[in-house]
Amino acid sequence: MKAVFSWTTHFGIDKIRMSCGGQGYNDYSGLPSLWRMHSAIPTVEGENTMIILQCSRFILKNFRHVFEKGDKPVSPYLEYLRKTREILVTKHDIGGYPDRLKCP
Repeated sequence: MKAVFSWTTHFGIDKIRMSCGGQGYNDYSGLPSLWRMHSAIPTVEGENTMIILQCSRFILKNFRHVFEKGDKPVSPYLEYLRKTREILVTKHDIGGYPDRLKCP
């Protein structure tokens, strides 16, 4: 999560800064200092690419254990993987959903 959140924050701040045009680069906007403060975070405590790859490998390894060896224990954090088939075949009713998108 750290890798995803740090990348999202950094690139979100950068996009906002560039969207403001010249004013986004002005120190009075506060965006340059915010950008400088967050620009190092994606690489602090390890390379984000490695962190994401390790997490992905862990999740896929547990996913394979669920489907190939159903009785093999998985991490408690990934217990939801045991319900994947049930979730995929269940029809979920989202009736009235477009009405919820309307502003009051």
